[in-house]
Amino acid sequence: MESSKWMEKELKHRLQPVRSGWFDIATVLHHFVMVTYTVEPAALEEHLPGDDFTPEIFEIDGKKWAMVSAVFFLDLDFHFVKLPFIKFKFAQTNYRAYVRRRDNGKPVAWFFGTTLGGWPVRLARGLWRIPWHRARYTLSASGKPTRYRYQVESDWAPADIDVVDTGKPLERAPGFPTGRHLELLLTHPIEGYYHRLDGRLGTYSIRHPLMRMTVGKARNLQIPLFSRLNLVSGEKQNRPHSIAICPRIPFHILMPPVGIDGLDGWKK
Repeated sequence: MESSKWMEKELKHRLQPVRSGWFDIATVLHHFVMVTYTVEPAALEEHLPGDDFTPEIFEIDGKKWAMVSAVFFLDLDFHFVKLPFIKFKFAQTNYRAYVRRRDNGKPVAWFFGTTLGGWPVRLARGLWRIPWHRARYTLSASGKPTRYRYQVESDWAPADIDVVDTGKPLERAPGFPTGRHLELLLTHPIEGYYHRLDGRLGTYSIRHPLMRMTVGKARNLQIPLFSRLNLVSGEKQNRPHSIAICPRIPFHILMPPVGIDGLDGWKK
């Protein structure tokens, strides 16, 4: 595990403001629910470009695990920074894993793909070849404590989650020795990679403040993509590693995404 000094320096870097580019996107995410599972490292490796990435390893009760998350949220005012008067609202789910770049050991996120309940899915697929997939969402967030229900209809990755916010701060979790480890690796990866629709490696970066997360409790979790990828069986899906909830968080997405042929010889 990294030293405390390194973690503080890295988190400070990730929190630095950036100058907005012409294609950058800003949005405020509402009803952010992140469902995380432990998975066998070998099973995750099957889905990674092996020469470029390796699973982040978390030790829990003497056993080594990798981790994946399904992240559900509502984009409330998705817009290009230079066009603030044109905004869009839609729900979205990101499917990601926590990995390391082999060339420099940097912790980053690997994206299996995304479902999106709005027209920007066409822009992302057509212009940048991002693996976003069309979906229909039914979302409810109500009650005290707040109960979140996401129902997703999608040919690529349907889902149905029903969770309750306990209101307890998420400060520690199994596999993370300190709260800083949790922030650095689980809630604050800013660099992501994925397989583009044309087969090339793609990457983009985000910025956001530190998330003040609370602990969620599962009522029912159905995330078929993780079963299809042989990562999390159906019977295990209602026993996640953790559920993290954040009612509202602003995001800044650095655009456009970059297509590359591999990390060899390419540094970021």
